[in-house]
Amino acid sequence: MGTHHSRLAELFRLYYHNIATDREIEELKGLVREEKDDRQLLLLIDHAWSELSEQEKIIDSEKSSKMLAFILEPASQKANGEDSNFGEVDECREKSRPLWYRYIAAVCIIAGGLGLMWGMWKKTHRPVGQNQVAAVNQIAPAGNRATLTLADGSQIALDQAAEGVLAVQGKTEINKSEDGTIVYKAVREHDLAVEHGSNTISTPRGGRYEIVLPDGSKAWLNTASSITFPTTFKKNERSVSIQGEVFFEVVHDQSRPFKVSFTGGEVNVLGTSFNVRNYPDEEMSRTTLVKGSVILTNKRGSSRLIPGEQASIDKGGTINKSVANMEEVVAWKNGVFYFEDAGIQTVMKEVSRWYDVDVGFEGEPTIRRFSGKVSRDASIFEFMNILNYIGVKYRIEGRRITITK
Repeated sequence: MGTHHSRLAELFRLYYHNIATDREIEELKGLVREEKDDRQLLLLIDHAWSELSEQEKIIDSEKSSKMLAFILEPASQKANGEDSNFGEVDECREKSRPLWYRYIAAVCIIAGGLGLMWGMWKKTHRPVGQNQVAAVNQIAPAGNRATLTLADGSQIALDQAAEGVLAVQGKTEINKSEDGTIVYKAVREHDLAVEHGSNTISTPRGGRYEIVLPDGSKAWLNTASSITFPTTFKKNERSVSIQGEVFFEVVHDQSRPFKVSFTGGEVNVLGTSFNVRNYPDEEMSRTTLVKGSVILTNKRGSSRLIPGEQASIDKGGTINKSVANMEEVVAWKNGVFYFEDAGIQTVMKEVSRWYDVDVGFEGEPTIRRFSGKVSRDASIFEFMNILNYIGVKYRIEGRRITITK
């Protein structure tokens, strides 16, 4: 790597860590504008990105937007004191380069690994029309939205409920904490053996939620998921059933094993952390162990997992065990989309659940595969334009996204 290119990579690193001086920032902007080889610039930015740690790579979309706008804004605009706005870059600026080029830095920052693929594509970005902008402004990322169904069938919209005691089921209080978490707490310890019916907490598309179960175990619900459990667990077991995706941190209790039931299988555990993914529109369910030990069982057999392993059950009931990509498995809980060699239908299925939108395809979907990470705080505009920059065309009509030819 030549001196010029080494300097660009070093300046990018300094700017990313917010330790670049004003002079270094101006030098970086100048080098970016002067680089005549778009492919080479992409490789340089990707090299700088690869030098960062995994934790450093996950940043919010606001920071990435500001970084992109500040590095690439025209010098005349900065002199006039005007602000740059990611997503509203004027197509007439810097006409010597394709418009998609001016977004490379932001996409690298937001998506990470996707940058490895962009050198293969040379697409010209078409500006999003005002009607599209108005539509996407109505589509927000998932938030704390869920419905609690009590034993008598009555329902509480948890995102609208005030803090404090929401209900009392038998001798169990249901509280909403300051951060929105739902906490079940037995009023009297000796009443633990008595059941008072079951509750269900369900998240819609575009919703997620955290719960503290009656025994103190924690459950995080991903979008379009649900968990059903007794308001007081039995003396000899703790049983819940789920649909969708739920991450558990189970309180150890040797005398009361914890069981998670889902369509086609059951997980048995004493105390551990694990993730269960069981969406009805997917070909298989997956149980992944983070810590501890669990046994996955169904009618056709069983499989014991150790940390780092994943067991899947296909529609025929066959259990297959493999080594898991743990970062990918827990990414949703950590606020990140993580794609590893994913098809466009898989990507858009996640988009549909997270942003609460319907998705359709015109013609045969692209066979292109996608790998990378995107902050789940990213707007639908930012997410879809990442795909647009690498050749995926789309249109938005209301809450429907259509992938076009």
